[in-house]
Amino acid sequence: MLEQEFWRIVKRAEQEKPEKEFQTEYGLTESQATTLRLESLLVELPPDDVLRFHKLMRQVYERAYRWDLWAAFRLALSGMDEDLFRDCVSWLILRGRRQFEKALANPETLSSEVIDADEVVGAGGLADTAFGVLEGTDELDDFFDLIVYDSPPRTDEWRPGSEQAGAPR
Repeated sequence: MLEQEFWRIVKRAEQEKPEKEFQTEYGLTESQATTLRLESLLVELPPDDVLRFHKLMRQVYERAYRWDLWAAFRLALSGMDEDLFRDCVSWLILRGRRQFEKALANPETLSSEVIDADEVVGAGGLADTAFGVLEGTDELDDFFDLIVYDSPPRTDEWRPGSEQAGAPR
């Protein structure tokens, strides 16, 4: 599986997420509904492909684990911690490749978006989607070597608590 296929599956999940009535009845956010559909798409794949999907998702997460994105989300949501940042990256991935790449190229674009905190938190399950699909398979052991980050980016560009450094204009 190539990254292009990863993004195709994410796009398909977004396009085929459950209808609004279902979301309302079960109290799901758009992000949760998309994640639910994504999981059902992954169930249709062989376990090796699910593991490849997860490896690609980890690579995509790693590209987004940057202090400039942390700062942009921190400003948009009036605060940030490690768990919320993981949810923010999940939310960004669920918005699709175009939005993801746009935010990576210029995190300031996030400042013009209305970012719903419930949608962001609802996206948090994305990081564990492959686990649910692989549970009970031989590939589950390999999954644990590829856990999606739960910690802030590892650079010296900016640190939480430094109010101005790295913040978008």
